[in-house]
Amino acid sequence: MNCERSGQLLDAYLDAELDEATATEISAHLADCPVCAARQHARNSLRIELGRWAQPPAPVTLRAGITQRLDREDTSAVDDTFPVMRRRHAVALAAAFSVIGFGVGYLVSRWPGDGGWPDAAVARHAARLSRPQAMVQVTSGDRHVVKPWFAGKVGFAPPVRDLKALGFALIGGDLDTLEGHQAAVVVYRIRNHDVTLFVRAAPGARPYGPAREVSLGFHVVHWIRDGLRCAAVSDVDGADLLRFAQAITAPG
Repeated sequence: MNCERSGQLLDAYLDAELDEATATEISAHLADCPVCAARQHARNSLRIELGRWAQPPAPVTLRAGITQRLDREDTSAVDDTFPVMRRRHAVALAAAFSVIGFGVGYLVSRWPGDGGWPDAAVARHAARLSRPQAMVQVTSGDRHVVKPWFAGKVGFAPPVRDLKALGFALIGGDLDTLEGHQAAVVVYRIRNHDVTLFVRAAPGARPYGPAREVSLGFHVVHWIRDGLRCAAVSDVDGADLLRFAQAITAPG
């Protein structure tokens, strides 16, 4: 079982729709692969979030309005063997569409225009923590060493700042791939907690943030500014991570 196949079957696996042998293969792969395990946790988190927001039933006024509309309609020319059943199905469908619309609207407003970027960043951060010896390609606490290292490697200038006065020590820089796009990686450390900043180009994207989330047990702060899509991930306190993001995005 490889990552691509695991990703294709993940939803069926979570819904217990796979045969026992395939489910066992995926379980073994998830136990060994931090990236796919993070993807599994992200799907579970999304389901829980949707369930939490989908709990309220459709408004009573909506249900009453649909029922009254059905009662007024003349169905004499139609096969009406099961009129009550059809009425119940109509009300149920209306309620379902109401819940789906609310859930989608909530997710769009929660992560404006970033798709799965926060979860992708968290997954890559978790994968990097499993390989601490390969966290960065260039190791330096000097921004004047790390920032020029990206020249010619990515088509943009990632924000690299000296934040030592705020408690964030610069560790170095690296490259990665998120959602099929090349990303610059800048690593900081505060009180033995690694803070990974992922940056990729986002030309024409609508600016927003910084917005703070919790995913898979990690705090993530993400934003879009100056044509760059950024996400900072760490297990440090969420307030500290937001303070880090605000320092990175501050003018100057």
